[in-house]
Amino acid sequence: MESKNSEGLLCLSQHFATWYEDIKNGNPIDFGKPCIGCKNQSECHKHGYPWLELIAPILDSQGVRISLVH
Repeated sequence: MESKNSEGLLCLSQHFATWYEDIKNGNPIDFGKPCIGCKNQSECHKHGYPWLELIAPILDSQGVRISLVH
């Protein structure tokens, strides 16, 4: 795997792009969808798909908070 920052940026980009498409098209967000076809999928699978651990430091540094509650 790449450095934590690089992994986090890749993960963040994939998740936000996929979520944006879901929202734009009126679909419920599919949290697993961004991982399909990801180049880091096999490695992430070994670690339990730590997407939030990877993107949280990036979001925190920018004062961005995400909530899974509506």
